[in-house]
Amino acid sequence: MLISETKSLLISMLDLAGVRPGEVAAADVRATVEIFRRFATVPADDAVSPEKDGDGVLAQTGTFDFDGVREFCADLTRQFIEADDQDVIRQLH
Repeated sequence: MLISETKSLLISMLDLAGVRPGEVAAADVRATVEIFRRFATVPADDAVSPEKDGDGVLAQTGTFDFDGVREFCADLTRQFIEADDQDVIRQLH
């Protein structure tokens, strides 16, 4: 798989599980994390190797106030460094 193909692959994997990006319900969290875990194991052929930090996963979580309502947020990101131009870093959230 190429870096440029990762977004469509992830959307396809989520769609097959019935999870809609941007509309994740609390019941979908476990499925979303599992799908992302599997997605992260698919190699990107045009990225620097994971051993050299060219293909990795970033995660951040927190609680935030949205219009006076406290909500939990999580962001799963896959980050790639292009093998042909190591100054180029791409992220898929």
